[in-house]
Amino acid sequence: VYVCMCVCARARVKSVLFVRYVRYGSLRGNILGMEAVLPDGTILDNLSTLRKDNTGYDVKQLLIGSEGTLGIITKLAILTPRLATSTNVALLGLKSFEDVLLVLGRVRSSLVDILSAVEFLDRASMKLSLTYLDSVQKPLPQEWPFYMLVETSGSNAQHDREKLDAFLFAAMEEGSVADGVLAQDEKQKQNLWRLREGVAESLSKHGYTYKYDVSVPCKEMYTLVESMRE
Repeated sequence: VYVCMCVCARARVKSVLFVRYVRYGSLRGNILGMEAVLPDGTILDNLSTLRKDNTGYDVKQLLIGSEGTLGIITKLAILTPRLATSTNVALLGLKSFEDVLLVLGRVRSSLVDILSAVEFLDRASMKLSLTYLDSVQKPLPQEWPFYMLVETSGSNAQHDREKLDAFLFAAMEEGSVADGVLAQDEKQKQNLWRLREGVAESLSKHGYTYKYDVSVPCKEMYTLVESMRE
């Protein structure tokens, strides 16, 4: 069993609405309207682009996730966020899962206005990525039991960088973060994200895998992993 979970929701595809759940929410929550064909051939036209629509039943939410049992979705209207002009990516090394939860809380309070992604993975998952992925660099000189990837997105590069720097300095001073690296350019940002997003690919190269999409409270995530490993 290897862990590589989005801290607040499982990341399933390389999409801004999935891996950046903490900023933009779920894909389901960003669907504004829908067209679908029902089993009797009726075309359901609910392609509204309004963010707020209180007229009648929210039928699209019944169809989402029904896997074709209620109808076939033919068109979607999706709310897409604007691309940020300033992004920063940091990878942190942590000593325990308790530190992961502690730093998560600090990240959400200290970087609330610019936080766009928070992910964690454990030592086993990091080893997989470093072993099986091509052209990735070891992010930290020392191995740690846990790693946390933090991304910020905003419109003021200097403000965002200073805010993230201040958070990292405070976290290291108090000892909740043992080590960390802040990407200095786009190549380093891509390397850090590749380590996280390449875990699923690495698992496939490592051997047979069983993949499940599960949602559990943050504090119980690693308890589930440990139970599965037993």
